[in-house]
Amino acid sequence: MKILTTAALTVGLLASSALVAHQAQAVTLGGNTCSASEVTISGVSADQCSGYYSGNDKPSAALGLLDGDLFGDFGDWSLKATDSAFRTTGGDKSGTWSLGNNYSGPATIAVKAGNSFSLYFFETLTDFNAGTFDTSGVAKVGGGRNGGNTPALSHLSLYVADGDFEEPPTDIPEPFGILGLAVAGGLGATLKRRNR
Repeated sequence: MKILTTAALTVGLLASSALVAHQAQAVTLGGNTCSASEVTISGVSADQCSGYYSGNDKPSAALGLLDGDLFGDFGDWSLKATDSAFRTTGGDKSGTWSLGNNYSGPATIAVKAGNSFSLYFFETLTDFNAGTFDTSGVAKVGGGRNGGNTPALSHLSLYVADGDFEEPPTDIPEPFGILGLAVAGGLGATLKRRNR
């Protein structure tokens, strides 16, 4: 009986550990410094923003976050444009951007500056190819009295989703998952004992 209960608890703990490891992101959220108004498409501010994240956005870091339903379940995301595909004007910390092609659908613009990036999500857009950017939503660089300086733009990236929006699933809090596995193991042991 003790061996069966111990085995059930061990399996429960291993399953819970695997669930937590699966939910881990490949990039680290460094802070919530972005504002949805820092990036626009066709004069419309982003619906949401997330960041800053340490490192570079392309392609696996940003796609890992977006395919992991950062802004909701939109199906698969893909990188559509980056670096030289964007024509920027204005300063190196804010200005306008444009693309040679038009895009439609849920979209995310990544702003990479300094050693970090932030993601700006637009849920419903059609036929867009221009907007504005501001790098103040990424990590400050350097030190000094003001806590660092706003870094210059490294590059912009455009990610577009291929699906329709669905609310992300509600996660079950981890302690309840372990408790459920323990109860199921205990019930199994009790039923096995009764069948003897």
